[in-house]
Amino acid sequence: GHEIETHVSAGSAQKGLKHKETCAEGFPPDFVWGLGTAAYQIEGGVRLFGREPSIWDTFSHTPGKTFNGSTGDVACDHIHRWPQDVALMSSIGLKHYRLSLSWSRVMSWDNGNKKMVPNEPGISFYRTLLEALHKAGITAYVTLYHWDLPQVLHDEMGGWHTPDNEAVLREFDEYARLSFQRFGDLVAMWMTFNEPWTFTVAGYSAGNHAPGCAPFQDSELPCSNGDRAPYIVAHNVLNAHARASAIYRSEFQLKHGGKISITFPCEISTGLTNSE
Repeated sequence: GHEIETHVSAGSAQKGLKHKETCAEGFPPDFVWGLGTAAYQIEGGVRLFGREPSIWDTFSHTPGKTFNGSTGDVACDHIHRWPQDVALMSSIGLKHYRLSLSWSRVMSWDNGNKKMVPNEPGISFYRTLLEALHKAGITAYVTLYHWDLPQVLHDEMGGWHTPDNEAVLREFDEYARLSFQRFGDLVAMWMTFNEPWTFTVAGYSAGNHAPGCAPFQDSELPCSNGDRAPYIVAHNVLNAHARASAIYRSEFQLKHGGKISITFPCEISTGLTNSE
């Protein structure tokens, strides 16, 4: 689904929080309101512009895995409707928009050389979309990975669930570098991963997100390592984040002037009153 995005500097969480610090009298000047989406959730066109399957294609097409068997094959049809979508964003005065790239659309699998290579039709789609956002005065915040690992990297290279998986880490390095090269002049803020805790636990422990791994499953598929898998995945993902961030900061940040970070799911609880 679509998300309401909020970004704000960390505030005080100390006991005795003053009334004005709760934003009851308005948000701080640097508070950013925006909207957020994910590629598989909205794009559709799963075979258009050279896109290849991701783990979410496989998972959603497995009977019983999603509500009413829903898939992202069509979704919101953003792949065709993006001009109207950008116009709609402009009509409501939207200034900040977070979207994700589909790794499986930006790159494709070269079976002869056993690696991912640039997919120019997919790159052209995202370049055109980002140019339209820029022309409309909408600042783009781009996520490299919103849970949709190319299925071939799961099958051929052991995915995120293989310990210290240098092969997949190198692939993510090249995906990140390619994205920075082709889109960086149009992106104000990069996020390496969306909610790594969520897809690590839901995808590799609970089994209710792609790729559907869970402890004590009947076979080695869709992934091995049982109850160790989420810790292995987390380790690989954090290394991938660090490496991609280093690439951006050393090779692209000075030229493009953007920022890079990561998206975490956060919760906050406050007392009903200030009593002990």
